[in-house]
Amino acid sequence: MLEKNIYFVIKIKTLSYNSIVRDMNYIQQLSNQMLNIPIPHVLDANYIADRFDPKAISSRLAKLTPYNAKIWFIAPNEPHNKEAYFLNAPDQVDKINSQQYQRCSELKKEMHFSLPELNPYIAHDFCLIKSSRHYQHPELVDEQGNVRVVYMLSRYFADEPKGGIAIDLRNEQSSKTVKAQVSAALLEYLASLKLSQLSYEASVAGMELVVSSNLGLQLKASGYTQHLAELTTKMVKAFLTFTISADEVTQAKSWYREQLEVSNNLKAFELAMQPKQRLEKVPYFEEEQRLKALETITENDILNYRQEIIDNAALQVIIFDNLTQKQGIDIIKSIAHLLNNKGKNWWRGDIIAVDKQHKVNFQHQANSTDNALAEIFFSTEYDRDIGFVLSNILANILHPWFFEQLKTQEQLAYAVFAFTTSLGEQWGLGFLLQSNNKTPAYLNKRYQNFYQLAFKKLNAMPKKEFEQYKKALLTEMEQPPQTFYEEIDRFLPDFARNNFAFDSRKKLIKVLKTVTQQDLLTFYNNAVLQQTGLAFFLQIIAKEVNKEGYPQLKNWITYRTASELQKILPIEVDAK
Repeated sequence: MLEKNIYFVIKIKTLSYNSIVRDMNYIQQLSNQMLNIPIPHVLDANYIADRFDPKAISSRLAKLTPYNAKIWFIAPNEPHNKEAYFLNAPDQVDKINSQQYQRCSELKKEMHFSLPELNPYIAHDFCLIKSSRHYQHPELVDEQGNVRVVYMLSRYFADEPKGGIAIDLRNEQSSKTVKAQVSAALLEYLASLKLSQLSYEASVAGMELVVSSNLGLQLKASGYTQHLAELTTKMVKAFLTFTISADEVTQAKSWYREQLEVSNNLKAFELAMQPKQRLEKVPYFEEEQRLKALETITENDILNYRQEIIDNAALQVIIFDNLTQKQGIDIIKSIAHLLNNKGKNWWRGDIIAVDKQHKVNFQHQANSTDNALAEIFFSTEYDRDIGFVLSNILANILHPWFFEQLKTQEQLAYAVFAFTTSLGEQWGLGFLLQSNNKTPAYLNKRYQNFYQLAFKKLNAMPKKEFEQYKKALLTEMEQPPQTFYEEIDRFLPDFARNNFAFDSRKKLIKVLKTVTQQDLLTFYNNAVLQQTGLAFFLQIIAKEVNKEGYPQLKNWITYRTASELQKILPIEVDAK
């Protein structure tokens, strides 16, 4: 009875503080519920079980016997005698035989099961911190040596007993070599295995743990406040002390190879975007280099890498929490003592910079039957803020036009996108299409036609319509966050860039209010038509298409790999 009461208390509290994003997806969900469920129960139908058939339940349970079990073995070398429908995948289904059943019965005698320990992270205290201070953004509240703490109480969700702690250990040497990058990926995978029980306990308690390896190490914990400090400390201790076996390293390496294999067999439009995405990682190492490094990495290499990224990093933490400032600082002092990091550089990472015209072409033949073409344009004349604003307004305008002309009217594809994208601190425009019957050579002609028509339509656009697009983006940017976690996420990019003024959003809004229609036209002309900066031509041909599917490009340089291009582009070191 006690366990049942605890369950309902947790369920009620979870519903009380549930994060609901009221966008069009939420409206669609409500509409679907209204079609199928009586109106009084549209919101609570998923939590009511007032009618059920005990006989039907008992009948179904009676069928859950070992002889009726289905056990799936998935591996390249499993036996098969047919192909699965639609997927064309090798398949075989066999009944469990008496020998297998007998073997399972023998194994059962050797296994011992018990109820799990009580989850120590389930909150029962939902008290709130009372503060007369109203924060507009996080503030640097403590800096001692190589440890600094940024703190804020929620501005919009102070009535929710939730918090978030993000620990950031950036290390200049964490990704400089191919061995370091592969070790980082293996360490992240192994950490997810070793912390899986803790992560599960956290999820049951309405909390979340995240371990990532971006330019070093990031550990994040979020959820109900009562046990957040305890959970964060436990996560740090578990990460610092876990050991690994040779078998686990073999498993991690197998996972890594599988990820590379998956990346080589994506959809055509995803393959088209890969060279640009690879260019963003500085330095980028090709698959052949990474696989070669993978073979040499041992258990000790991974554990040594773990120690090195902590030892050589400075520690900075953002606390967004239903905790007092002193409580937050005390928690981080305790964690800093555990980490014992010795680095002193607040590293921000290296990025690609676009300083002059480059017209680059990548081409690749896919294993699928689809073609794809991505054309992406960055201009050199615009800084981060104005580039973001102008490219976003243009993407909002151009996407429906691009979709209407190339998909609806010309029926060239089933995946069509006009979008904004970034490279380093610069923003640009992209156009992407996947087709099962038209090659990049043909698609490029239709792209060029669209670019000219779009420029004419942009010129002819009434000022009132342009202002509506501006207002729509301004409304989106000025809209308050809809959940506690969205509020945290808004500050993390500035935190990563060491911008403790946390004013990037405010600057973007200021720029947005001042841009004109002529600014939009100039940006489009420079980036797309004149191609004054970095222009990408990223093309994928289907497996049965010959080389004539590629268009003949004048004054474009074809690169075999992303790393080849990266070597000729300027790099901003420790970029803001």
